[in-house]
Amino acid sequence: MPTLPARRRIATRLAAILLAASLPAAVTILPLALPRVAMAQETGLDALKAQGLVGERFDGYVGAVKSGVDAATQQVIDRINLQRKDRYRAIAAKRGAALSAVERIAGAQVIERAPSGTWVMPEGSGWVQKP
Repeated sequence: MPTLPARRRIATRLAAILLAASLPAAVTILPLALPRVAMAQETGLDALKAQGLVGERFDGYVGAVKSGVDAATQQVIDRINLQRKDRYRAIAAKRGAALSAVERIAGAQVIERAPSGTWVMPEGSGWVQKP
């Protein structure tokens, strides 16, 4: 039987596949619309991730791994999430898809691409460190 992290990876992939299958074919081209470099090098985010303060969520946004983060960290989280929401809205409008569908696909992609050791929140789970 697969370990818990392996089962979560399988469940995340399966959810992304099922979600993608339920969307118009054009939306499945999403990886081209979300530049990897732009998602990875958002100002201040990499440093906060390296410190274990911020992680990637299943819904395509970042969040504080522990409650009670300082104001500066919360400002970075809020800024990044606003930027991402704007990108997701643009993609949804261009593809004729629901914003929530774009968010979930992006979340699955970002979690999948996250390097080992990154804090992630798979759907239906709390924060876990990616193996």
